[in-house]
Amino acid sequence: MVLYTLPIEGRTFKIVINAVLDVLFLMSFINWVKYGESNMGSYKCHGPYNIGFKRFKSEAGNDCIVLYPVTTYSSIPQEISPYLNINKRVEGAFKQGSPPGYAGTLRSRKVANLCPNAEMDIEF
Repeated sequence: MVLYTLPIEGRTFKIVINAVLDVLFLMSFINWVKYGESNMGSYKCHGPYNIGFKRFKSEAGNDCIVLYPVTTYSSIPQEISPYLNINKRVEGAFKQGSPPGYAGTLRSRKVANLCPNAEMDIEF
């Protein structure tokens, strides 16, 4: 978009820049079709610990997320929504002018292999 604002005079400049933007769009679309959405649903944890997860609000009202090590034997990993209130997030996306299918990807987005509110490992 910055290239459109430059005061460059020439017949072919806008044609060339449109062609470049079209190629970049096609490349990103091909990557999206090939790899799908990045939702961390198939992420595998390695090592002796799982990932503990706590979500809370601070005294100032900020949303906070804490990730910490948890023993693999005392916790069961789950898929968790990355958003605290998904309906408010979808409503905000519509107000921002997101495309129509975007709400479905927000609702289906999950982060895998987190253990909500599990006890921290004793070694830490």
